[in-house]
Amino acid sequence: MSTSEIASSDQNDVHTYGDAVEDKQKARQKLSQISDSIQLAPYESVYIGYHGESVVKQSKPMRAASMIKVYILGYLFEEVEAGRISLDETILLQRSDQVGGAGILSGYSVGTALTIDELAKLMITISDNTATNILIHRLGIENINTYIVKHRYADTKLQRNMMDLTAIEEGRENYTSAKDLGTWFMNLLDGKNMSGASREKMLTYLLGQTDTETFNEALPNRSIAHKTGELGGVYHDGGIIFQNHDGNKENAYVLITLSDPYQLRGAEIYHFRNIAAYVDDSIF
Repeated sequence: MSTSEIASSDQNDVHTYGDAVEDKQKARQKLSQISDSIQLAPYESVYIGYHGESVVKQSKPMRAASMIKVYILGYLFEEVEAGRISLDETILLQRSDQVGGAGILSGYSVGTALTIDELAKLMITISDNTATNILIHRLGIENINTYIVKHRYADTKLQRNMMDLTAIEEGRENYTSAKDLGTWFMNLLDGKNMSGASREKMLTYLLGQTDTETFNEALPNRSIAHKTGELGGVYHDGGIIFQNHDGNKENAYVLITLSDPYQLRGAEIYHFRNIAAYVDDSIF
C-alpha cells in the first residue's frame, strides 16, 4: 500500500469515527428532548434506546407478567450456542405441564411431541404459559436466574412458574424493570454476546408476536419485534421498532413501556400508544 493510500485510509477511518461520534451525540440530544416531553404517572416506566444511547424514566422493579419470558428465551439460546440443548430436541407433553391462562397447549393431548423450537415460538408469539413452564423445567429456574445475574439485569428475578397461584399467594412474584428489558432488547438489536443465527431466530419469534393491541396499533407501518405482558393491574409492551422490514439496526430503536399497577386498562393502552407514536415521530 502506498503512502497516499495509507493517508487516504487514515482519513476515512477518522471520518467514520467522527460520523459515529456525531450520530451518538445527535441520538443523545434527541432522546433527551423526547424524555423531557413524556409525562408519566407514578406507576409507569419508559425506556428508549437509539444508536447505542438510551434514556430511562422512573425505572423500578415491577411485576414482570409475561415479559419475564424474554429472559428465558435469552438463556435458552445461550444453551443452544453452548451445544447443551438443541432446538430439535423433542419433549412429550405431560398432564402436569398444562396450565391455564394464555396459550393453546393446555388443550393439547397428553403425549403430544413438541420440539424446543416449537415451545420457544409458542412462549413468545402467543405467550403460551404451558410452553413456558416446560422450558423453565428443562432449563432450570436457578440456571435462568444465573443468566439474569451474569448479564446484570439487576431488577429481574424469576421466582415462580406461570399460573402458580400458590406461589403468588405466598408473595413469590417474577420481577423486571424498564431498564433491564431495554438493555436486553438493545443487546438483541446489536447482536451482543450471541451469534447471528441466534439473533435472527429470536427476532423471528418476536416479530411473530400476536398481541398487537398497543405498539402495532400505534405504528402500523413499522416492523416490531416485541413482547407484551399482562396481569391484574399490570400492562407492559416492549421491544425493537424497525423503520422498515429489512431489519437494519441503524434504522431501529428500542421502546419499553411498563405499568404496575395501572388504574384503567383502556386508558393505559391509549397512553402507551400515544407514547409510541410520539417517540417514533421524533426519531424517524
